[in-house]
Amino acid sequence: MTDERLSLLRQLRELGHRVAVADFKEADLLSDKRRNIAKKFGRLVKVDLPIRAEAGNTKEVHPNIMWARDSWKKIGPRNRVNFFQKDGSYQQLGEGGMSVDLPGKIILAAKNLAGDSQVQRLTQQGYKFVFLNDGYVLKPNLSRMLKTRAYVSWNHVDTFVGATGKVMLVDHEFFANNRSELRQAAKQSGLEIVFIPEAETHLYPANFLPLGENTVLMDKQAKQTIQLLTQHGVKVIPTKVTLSANRESGGGVRCILNEL
Repeated sequence: MTDERLSLLRQLRELGHRVAVADFKEADLLSDKRRNIAKKFGRLVKVDLPIRAEAGNTKEVHPNIMWARDSWKKIGPRNRVNFFQKDGSYQQLGEGGMSVDLPGKIILAAKNLAGDSQVQRLTQQGYKFVFLNDGYVLKPNLSRMLKTRAYVSWNHVDTFVGATGKVMLVDHEFFANNRSELRQAAKQSGLEIVFIPEAETHLYPANFLPLGENTVLMDKQAKQTIQLLTQHGVKVIPTKVTLSANRESGGGVRCILNEL
């Protein structure tokens, strides 16, 4: 997994982007590794380590530190919602995978965010939230253990939907569970709905990283999806390596990186 992420950092630098690496001061092993990465690819950003539990000298690190996208959510130029709060609580909207921004201040969001206080605050600023049913993701480890394809319910919208330029890339089954909401959101945002080729749904290519209005970074393994988006006028930059290890852990390109 580390090699895949190092490759992404190197590729982003080659593309002209500045890169920052989170430095979790309480996690010695993580900090040492991240410092070495930062020396090569970017700068360090100090981040307070979220601890789930502490017993004696043992600290259990919150799993969300693996995914930059789940640490905070940036909405527009001025709004940033942190997932981890100073009092130890969580602000669900800050878990960035649970929402996807569309043009026109429209935000696709998981249904369990409907009562979130930050959602209410942003609604008063003119943002419109469209709440969606969960999708289903393949669990490779569980599938191998059960010797059959095993799926679990998943509320991270960015696993199933990605938006760039004039295109909304959507997983077939996720669309079937949210048909009217997604059609209406696409219409209001001026987006054309394009479906992920069924042969590549397990790659979750909608979890791409936007690199501008009409440019995305996508897992190189999703060849059919790359070709499809290219035909719709999107500039797709394939990753230099496949993201198999990250995908096994439940994340893709967008989950690994976040905008400061």
